[in-house]
Amino acid sequence: MRQELDIEHFLKLTLAIYRVTELFPKEGEDLKYQIRKSANKVLADFLYNQDENGSRTIKGLLGLFKEAEAKNWVDSRNFLVLYREYDKLIKSVKTVENHSCLMSTIKQDSDRRDKILEAVNKNGKVKVRDLAQLFPQLNRRTLIRDLEKLCRSGQVVRVGSNGRGVYYTKNEKIM
Repeated sequence: MRQELDIEHFLKLTLAIYRVTELFPKEGEDLKYQIRKSANKVLADFLYNQDENGSRTIKGLLGLFKEAEAKNWVDSRNFLVLYREYDKLIKSVKTVENHSCLMSTIKQDSDRRDKILEAVNKNGKVKVRDLAQLFPQLNRRTLIRDLEKLCRSGQVVRVGSNGRGVYYTKNEKIM
């Protein structure tokens, strides 16, 4: 959940951009409006929790800052502050993106193990090759790791020592 302080910080940062771009000369009107539009997009994405492309949007804004800074229309110290603050935002957005990616991966792994358990319950036993046909997009090693996790959790039991004769069956003790 976003804190009030964060919203206030975003608003102040966006207003700072408006103040800096107000100093642009008449010839800089197009760039001024591009920067403001981009800053408004970053703010709107933040307010509506739409961080999917957040770091990319902010990087685009930073590119516009560089373009404006090269024109020497305003003191470059103004841009230093803006760079620093938006760089902090990129780092926080990347943290959110990484967390979302991790949570998605965990969900996929869990869903896959549920399907493996369904196959075990339906067929009574499964071999890695059976699962390889069920999940052709996955590496056999991934499937073996999933089966090992299911064994450690006590949901399935490995039968056999090594090789093609190994199969997995449901653990009757907990079923």
